Amino acid sequence: MIEQLKLSILRRNPEVDVRRLDEGPYLVQYETKAWLLWTASSRWVEVDPDDSDNRMGEMHYGPVAVFYEKHMRKKRGLPKNHGKFWVEEDIESLYQLIDKDESIQQIAERMGRSVSSIVAKTGALLGYDFSHLNTSRGMDELTISKLMSVSEDSPG
Repeated sequence: MIEQLKLSILRRNPEVDVRRLDEGPYLVQYETKAWLLWTASSRWVEVDPDDSDNRMGEMHYGPVAVFYEKHMRKKRGLPKNHGKFWVEEDIESLYQLIDKDESIQQIAERMGRSVSSIVAKTGALLGYDFSHLNTSRGMDELTISKLMSVSEDSPG
C-alpha cells in the first residue's frame, strides 16, 4: 500500500509507464528515457529504454517525489505542486487567498498549482460544480467569488 502511494505521483501522469519487474524494482518509462526505481530504498538509476539490464548512469538516492521533480515535472513545465496531495496547510492558504479576492491565476501561481486544480479544489470545498465551465477561456482572471456567480448564472 505504501509503495502504491509513493508511485501515485507517477501513475497519475498518462505519459509515464510504471511496471514492476518481478519482485524487484519498478521500470519507469517517460518519453525516450527509462529508469529502474526502488521505492523501499528510495533510489533510482537511468537504464537503456530497450534493455533495462544496461545501466546508463550513477545511482541516485531520494524519494519518488524528488525523482518526479528532477525528471518529469520541470521538463513538462508544470507548477511546482503539480500532482501533490492537498494538505490542511494548502487548504488554509487557499481560503486565505480566496478571502483576499485574488484572481484564480494569482492563487494558482502563489500556491504552485494549475488554474484547473484551484478551480476543482475550490468547487469541492465550497460545494460548487464548476465542471461545466471552461476554465481555459479567460476564467483564470476571475476571482473565486465571480466564478461562483458565473456558475450560478450558467445552465448546468
